[in-house]
Amino acid sequence: SKEVELFLVDDEGKELPPGHADLVRTWPDHHVAFTVDAKFGYNVVEEAPTNLQLALYACGVFQAACAPLNAIGVGIVQPRAFGRQISTAIYKAESIDLALHEIKRIALACKEPDAPRHAGSWCQYCKAKTACETFAAGLFEIELLKSHAVATANNAQLGRLKQAIQFAESIKNEVNYEMRRRVEAGEMPGWKLRNMGKNRDLFD
Repeated sequence: SKEVELFLVDDEGKELPPGHADLVRTWPDHHVAFTVDAKFGYNVVEEAPTNLQLALYACGVFQAACAPLNAIGVGIVQPRAFGRQISTAIYKAESIDLALHEIKRIALACKEPDAPRHAGSWCQYCKAKTACETFAAGLFEIELLKSHAVATANNAQLGRLKQAIQFAESIKNEVNYEMRRRVEAGEMPGWKLRNMGKNRDLFD
């Protein structure tokens, strides 16, 4: 079935945030299922083995199954991505329990009235990031760190640098695509295409 809404409950029967899978396919005779999330943007998203959205889908499929499931496959399909377009992972009973515990922990933490904000690669999906002091502070700290050697950064700073790298990695393909389009249209003086082949690159 397509466009499946998946409801979750924790071990105490309390509702957790639901999921909305693009596609769910089950094979009851083999006690397996597979769920797919389609992404049509150009930027690369977090791959299936560590993607919490897919973890939520796997837990929802596991709980909603009419017959016991021995394994649930999850996958991300990105037909427009310049890099890897398909990523998959497999969840079994023990990994379902771990994923459900993590989803519950995050859901409870988000409900806290004084829950701290953490800027990172996930900020790209937030419509309020341009007015977010935490996001701005994170970028400012990254800017200050550029003039220092990585070896001299403390643990918190090194973690912030890692977040910056992850964010840059997630959006680089979308940025390159838009820049190529504008350079071809003559809208970005000072930038040229290195060649006109399939794997053309940008340089200033």
